[in-house]
Amino acid sequence: METALDTLVIGGGQAGLALGYHLRRSGHRFMIIDAHDRVGEA
Repeated sequence: METALDTLVIGGGQAGLALGYHLRRSGHRFMIIDAHDRVGEA
């Protein structure tokens, strides 16, 4: 089953995680993708 997203955030650094926080508070469906293995890695 596929779920439609409102937003795709590319980059899980500080800015991407902050954006995810605000998207969640706004009720948006989103996904954060990043090339690194760990969240917040620079």
